[in-house]
Amino acid sequence: MTNSHKTSSSPSGLLIAGIWVAGLAALDGLIAMIFIAIGQVNAGHGLDIHRANWLVSDNWIGFLIFIVAIMAALLIGLLMRYQEQREIKRISQNYKVLITAHKKI
Repeated sequence: MTNSHKTSSSPSGLLIAGIWVAGLAALDGLIAMIFIAIGQVNAGHGLDIHRANWLVSDNWIGFLIFIVAIMAALLIGLLMRYQEQREIKRISQNYKVLITAHKKI
């Protein structure tokens, strides 16, 4: 039998830089849209219906509620992760075992 060689090369620096630039641009766009939504709500246009290109209707208050819901979900997820890490640490100290993540074979 011949050994199959798995060739795994790391991504190029240009690809990583492109991913960072795209991520920062997306984050900048999201922050700008949040500021626009806050400005529209302050101007009294928070309940004006806006239809997107694919005919999905929404308003600025709905958008801000969606952003708050996303932040709440992320916070709850981080708190659950923190609680899980504390529990793993407690179990490994009590039973003197090393708990590691399961590796896919």
